[in-house]
Amino acid sequence: LETFYKRHNPTKLGDIENILKLADDSTDEEIFSTLCKKYNLKKSSVFIEIGLEAPENAPPSSASRHADLKDQLQGVKNKDEGEEILRKEFAEWLSQTMNLNPPVTEANLFSKLADGVLLCRLLNLLNPALKVNFASRPVNIWQKLDNVKRFIELAETEFGIPKEQLFDPQDLVEDGRDKRQVMTFFIYIAKRAHQIFSTFAPQIVKLELEIDQEDEVEISHKEVEEMLKTQIKTKQVDEEAIRKAEEERQRQLRQEEAEARQREADRKAREEAYERERRRKHEEMERLKRERRYAEEQRLREEEARRMEMHRRRNAAEEEEERRRLAERQARIRAECLEEDNPVFQYKGNQYVSDRRDPLDRHVGRIVNSLPSRPLAVKLHKVKNGMYVIEYPKRIVFYVRCVRDAVMIRVGGGWVTLEEFLFKRLRDYPENNPVYVNRYYDRQETVAVLHHRNKAF
Repeated sequence: LETFYKRHNPTKLGDIENILKLADDSTDEEIFSTLCKKYNLKKSSVFIEIGLEAPENAPPSSASRHADLKDQLQGVKNKDEGEEILRKEFAEWLSQTMNLNPPVTEANLFSKLADGVLLCRLLNLLNPALKVNFASRPVNIWQKLDNVKRFIELAETEFGIPKEQLFDPQDLVEDGRDKRQVMTFFIYIAKRAHQIFSTFAPQIVKLELEIDQEDEVEISHKEVEEMLKTQIKTKQVDEEAIRKAEEERQRQLRQEEAEARQREADRKAREEAYERERRRKHEEMERLKRERRYAEEQRLREEEARRMEMHRRRNAAEEEEERRRLAERQARIRAECLEEDNPVFQYKGNQYVSDRRDPLDRHVGRIVNSLPSRPLAVKLHKVKNGMYVIEYPKRIVFYVRCVRDAVMIRVGGGWVTLEEFLFKRLRDYPENNPVYVNRYYDRQETVAVLHHRNKAF
C-alpha cells in the first residue's frame, strides 16, 4: 500500500492503518483490484509495480484492457448526470450535420425534436433516396407521434439499429420519463450515420469507435512483458536524466549566488561614493541658498504689498456690483408679486403642449396625450416646475416627480404613477359629465402661489 500510494496518491499515506482495518476481511488481490478500478489503472501493471502476483498469472486480454472505459461510457448513457453530456453531444452533431441556424442547444433539444419534423428531415438529408413523407406542420399529438414512429421505423431498417436500442415515441412526444433510452438511440443514430455516410462524429462516438478498434487487436502476455520492461527502462533513463539535470541546476544556482554576492558588493561601493558626492553638493547648495534668501524675502514683501492693494480694490468693486444686482432682483420680485398670475392652459385643441425646456413636463405631456380621451377630469395645467393642477370637478393641486424613469405623483400621503391616477379619474368622471368651465385662480391663491415661487427663487 505504501508503494502504491507513493506513486498514485501520496496524500493517503497517513490513512494506511485505517484502510487496513476497513479491509481486514479482504485479500490482497481484492484490495488492489478495487484500487485499480478507483484510480482507473491497469491491474497487471499495478501488480507488477508492487511485486504482487497477478491472479492466476493470466495475460490481460483486450476485454480487460478496456473494461473500465466501456463501463464509464455505459455509465454515461445510464446515469442521470450523464444524460446532460449525451444531450450536448447530440445537439452539437445535429446542428452541424443539418447546418441549423440558430443551432439546437442542450436546453431546447427535446422541444425541437418532439414533433418529429427535424428527425424526418435528418433522414432525407442523410439519404435523399428515402423521400420520407411526414407532416411538416403537425397540429396535434397524433401527427407528432406518427412522425416519430415513421422516423424510428426507417432508422431501424436503413441504419440497422437493433430493437433493444429503440425507444417508445411517447417518451419523446409526451415528455416521458425514459429520456436515457431516447438519448442512447440518438447517439447510436449519430454513430451509424458516421459509419455509413461519413458525417461528423461526436466525441463520445469517436471514443466508442476507438474502443471497438482496439478490441479487435489481441496482445499476448509476452508483448505485455516487453512493454512493461520498456517502460521500466525508459523510466530509469528518465530518472538518470532528471538527476543529472538537477545537479546541473544546483551548480548553476551556486554560480548565480556567487555572482549575485559580487554584484551586491559592487553596488554598495558605488552607493557609498555617490552618497559622499551628494553630501558635498548639498553643502554647496545650502550656502548658495542662504546668500539668495535675503534678496528673495525683500522681493516677496514688496509683491505682497502690491497684491493686498489690488485685492482691496477688487473687493470694493465686487461689493458695489452685488448691491446693484440685489436691488434689481428685489425690484423684479416686487413687480411679479403685483401682477395677476392667471393659469396658462397648455392645450392646443385637445392636445397637451409641453414645455420643451422641462424634461419632466415632456414626460407628463406624453402620458396625457396617450390617454384614449381627455375630458376635463384629466386635463392637467402646469403651475410651476413639478407642480400641476386639475380644475374639474374641483381643484386638485399635486406634485409630480420622475422616479427611475416612472412619473410619480404625491396624492393623499402616498405615491402612485401618473398613468394610474389619470385612468382612475377617467373611470370616475367619464366624458359625458356636464361641461365644467375652467375658472381662474382667485386673488388669494395667486398671492400664495407667487409667495411660494419667490421663496424658491
